[in-house]
Amino acid sequence: MFPLHIILMLLSTCQLIEPDWVEIKAKIRKAFPKVQQLSIDAFQKKHLDKVFIVDVREPEEYKVSHLKDAINLIAANEIVSEFKKSEKKTLVLYCSVGYRSSKLAQEIQSKVKYPVYNLEGSIFEWVNAGLPVYQGKKTVDKVHPYNAFWGKLLKKKFRE
Repeated sequence: MFPLHIILMLLSTCQLIEPDWVEIKAKIRKAFPKVQQLSIDAFQKKHLDKVFIVDVREPEEYKVSHLKDAINLIAANEIVSEFKKSEKKTLVLYCSVGYRSSKLAQEIQSKVKYPVYNLEGSIFEWVNAGLPVYQGKKTVDKVHPYNAFWGKLLKKKFRE
């Protein structure tokens, strides 16, 4: 069987197949069974002043928009270092759909003593739910689509 990242890459190059949230989430959960997946609703109920939020997408994706108070780090060692410097008690990672952030969460969870979560559905599901995204401190209505295939998971009005 091929690793999930290979399957996802192959799917993204095939324009005949449409991405499906249920299938994608199931594949991510299966690929990273030890990673705690945090729903958007559960995330919103957390004491966000105690949550260290990290956007693990590439800087050009982050510049288009990100979650409020999220910092942009893409390497596990940087994330661990910055989290340990903070006084936060929970680490939440997100990306476009949850694969990159789940992969990093798996790598990081043994290196910190506090809970590490992946925001399930990540920024795509967040914005599709009508929740705000930011460019700095300014609210915006666009998200970097990652590529044409994965961008299909974004409602059309949110695609950059």
